[in-house]
Amino acid sequence: MGTTGGVENDYQPMIEVPFDLFVTKKQKVFDVDGKFEFTDLFGNLLFEVESLSADSSSHPNGRKFLLDAAGDTLITVVQAIKGKWEGFKGESTQEREMLFKVERVTNTFTDKEFEIFLCDENIEEGKTDFRMKGCPFKRSCTIYKGNSILAQTSLMYTIGSGKYCVPRSRFRITLFPGPCDIVMIVSLVVIFFYKRRFLV
Repeated sequence: MGTTGGVENDYQPMIEVPFDLFVTKKQKVFDVDGKFEFTDLFGNLLFEVESLSADSSSHPNGRKFLLDAAGDTLITVVQAIKGKWEGFKGESTQEREMLFKVERVTNTFTDKEFEIFLCDENIEEGKTDFRMKGCPFKRSCTIYKGNSILAQTSLMYTIGSGKYCVPRSRFRITLFPGPCDIVMIVSLVVIFFYKRRFLV
């Protein structure tokens, strides 16, 4: 994996119209983590996620690396403790490079909800910046900033008159108009579906 100094401005556009990214999770029968790939409408790889198993007491739950198409690391996601995650710039896990924290506040079979806190000295400590909620089984995740929807995931059931069935391991993210940090949105989606089996 290559490294990068941080998230580039190319991934923080002002979105004019809704557009989709397509998510595929490749997973073997006994592999819980699997591998995420994010592509555009034409199948071009934009991002992928690699997992690193636990290797020390400081990261007992392992790490996930969000890579761009060139293989450079944009964000490292660490599960700090059960129900809490942290996102860091590049491959760093040092506190000064922390970009955001995520805390799960609801965890039932049908509903999960998370609060997201940005790590910015200009933001009031303890203030919730974003929320995401939904049902992993339905591949349904909605990310909010205040009352505005930034992004939403959904299943793709059929395509065309032939009713081609799309596997549940593949779904879409719709990003809505407005300023958007695509890399953070993708990282949050990975956290939402953390350790979900996508074999059906």
